[in-house]
Amino acid sequence: MALAEGTTNNAMQRARLAQAIILPKILYMARHCWSPRHIRRRLQRLIRNLVWKHRTTDHIKSKGWLPEHAAANPSHAGGVGLPLITAGLQAMAGAHSRDPTI
Repeated sequence: MALAEGTTNNAMQRARLAQAIILPKILYMARHCWSPRHIRRRLQRLIRNLVWKHRTTDHIKSKGWLPEHAAANPSHAGGVGLPLITAGLQAMAGAHSRDPTI
C-alpha cells in the first residue's frame, strides 16, 4: 500500500489496486478467522481513504464524490469499483456454506 500511496494514480486506478491486492488478502485471512465488526469497519475505512484521499491515515475524514454504495459499482455502471469488505465476506461465507438455502 505504500507504493499505491506514493504514486500518482487516480481514484479508479487506486480502487482497482484495492480490488486486486488488498481485498484478496483480507478474504484469505477471513477464511481462517472471521473478523469482528469494528475491524471490518476499520479495513473499509482504510480502503476508502486510499481510494478517495490517496492516504491510508485517519487524520482527515475522506469525503468521496460518490456515495459508498454507488462507488462500489463497476466503471461501466457509473462507479469506481470500490471494494466493499462486508459484501465480499458475506459472498465468501455464502459460497462456502453447506446449506444451499443461504
